[in-house]
Amino acid sequence: MVPRRRCAPQMPLMWASLMIGAVLAGAAVVAVMVARPALEPAFALAGVLGMGGSTFCLFRIAITYRTGEPALWAFAFVLAGTAGGYALASTLLHALARHRPLSPLPSALPDDPGAPAILVVACTEPEHYEPAATARMFEALASEGLLEASIGFLPFLFFAQKTRYRAVGGINPAYQQLTAVSERLEKTIKRARVSPVLCSGPHSLEAAVLQAVREGHRTVVVAELSVGESLILAGAKQALSNLRMSERGVSVTHTGVLWCSERVIGMLAARVMRSATDVATTGVVLVGHGQPDEIASKNPQMDIDETAFLSRLRMTLLDTGLQEANVRVAWADWGEPGVTTTVRHLVALGCTRVIVEPAAFPLDTIGTRLDLEVAVRQARVQENATMVTLPAWRDDPAVIEELRSRVVDALAEHSV
Repeated sequence: MVPRRRCAPQMPLMWASLMIGAVLAGAAVVAVMVARPALEPAFALAGVLGMGGSTFCLFRIAITYRTGEPALWAFAFVLAGTAGGYALASTLLHALARHRPLSPLPSALPDDPGAPAILVVACTEPEHYEPAATARMFEALASEGLLEASIGFLPFLFFAQKTRYRAVGGINPAYQQLTAVSERLEKTIKRARVSPVLCSGPHSLEAAVLQAVREGHRTVVVAELSVGESLILAGAKQALSNLRMSERGVSVTHTGVLWCSERVIGMLAARVMRSATDVATTGVVLVGHGQPDEIASKNPQMDIDETAFLSRLRMTLLDTGLQEANVRVAWADWGEPGVTTTVRHLVALGCTRVIVEPAAFPLDTIGTRLDLEVAVRQARVQENATMVTLPAWRDDPAVIEELRSRVVDALAEHSV
């Protein structure tokens, strides 16, 4: 009995250490699934240390008491602590979606450099995986009734988004392409600073306009790189409007979306025809974004704009000689028909070459690089049918010229 008396004072600390280690291990599991890839090893090490400490305490308790019941209780505490740590960390994930307040403008603005600030805005995911951006995306889906995730399942949604980034090499190509568009556009407009802007996050439209004003710019032109005005883009424009920049002597002008751009439609039609071989056996799938019904009811203009754009592109392709039955419109998400069904239908009609054109996508995204390719492969067409997936618009000269002409028109209207 002497050893037991000597160890008894250590038991409360041993039980507390067991629980702390278990909670740390459970929280570390969530952190590994949610954190940026660079931080995964650190959180994994913390989890291993936490579980290792709990296991050590479990064995010490079992050896000290020399009966099975305390050991079983200790094991139950380990399971409960791990589950509790997991649940606690998962509950805190909602805090990631909080928007950081923007710094207000100074009372006295610097002198106007005499050059406009041009902001090329596109609604796409960040260049690298960001837990905060992912949390905001999930929060937006939940607010529309499109996502219901328990605290047990929520970390797996973050992990799935991180896995999507890994599947495309860890980088969403859209932001790099948006930067390339901005750089090429800047070369065509004298004395203008052109910057790439996203609809939300650290590079949001609201933050970019405030930064331009801090640098002294009194004229800001927002060039919208989008076929239709999505709900996210509309929200970004409303947030910018709420700043009331006109009260500070700043003019903010929008160039509008590109659904009616004949120049872009002609560029896309030329791309398709360059990939076509025999017009009689070539099928074309024109892909739009699509919206869930819950969002479409609030923002029908997005579908109207994209449908009009895709219809005009379809008519242009028919004028070049393609068969009417072989040129179809499909939707990447939510809408019907989907890409897989449309590809199968065209092959069933006898098309031996099917060209999938992400027509409504100005930039290559994780969706076009991953989901669109998967949708085409899932069609599982015959071996004699060739599938060709074209890239997004990117920094095609026609896109640059369209943006340039719209920016110039906006600046001309401002100077009148």
